[in-house]
Amino acid sequence: MISPLIGMLLALAPAARAQAVAVEQAHAAGQTLVTRLQLSQELLLESLVRQRNRARGRVEALERNIERMTVKAPQAGIVVYRTNWNDEKKKIGDSVWSGEKLLGIPDRTFREWKRTAAAPPRPKRTDTPPPPKKKEKKLLDLPRFL
Repeated sequence: MISPLIGMLLALAPAARAQAVAVEQAHAAGQTLVTRLQLSQELLLESLVRQRNRARGRVEALERNIERMTVKAPQAGIVVYRTNWNDEKKKIGDSVWSGEKLLGIPDRTFREWKRTAAAPPRPKRTDTPPPPKKKEKKLLDLPRFL
């Protein structure tokens, strides 16, 4: 005769096998999810690295363009803004033409001339408007009712 303990074990064996199979399936499903998560993280990381590299390239291109737009003087000195044919200086928003001279550096001989000779008359400032003139009232400007 079979002992009651062995009979009990044999009765539970099919349920235990089913549970073991379910555990193995769950474990395999978990492994699949972990693998998918790792792949998606790797793809996300690659995408972010590409975005960063593109941004670096744009920053480097902008820095090169800014460097190309920087005007460097051939020598140290004071910068003088040049005037156009109408004796006007450039303002923000004005158009600039190819070959047009905007800035200049005066000769160093000018400083030595200034030391030895009397100072030349200062040019009239054109960047400030003249003071308003007082308007004189004429007899015709008076009110009509007088």
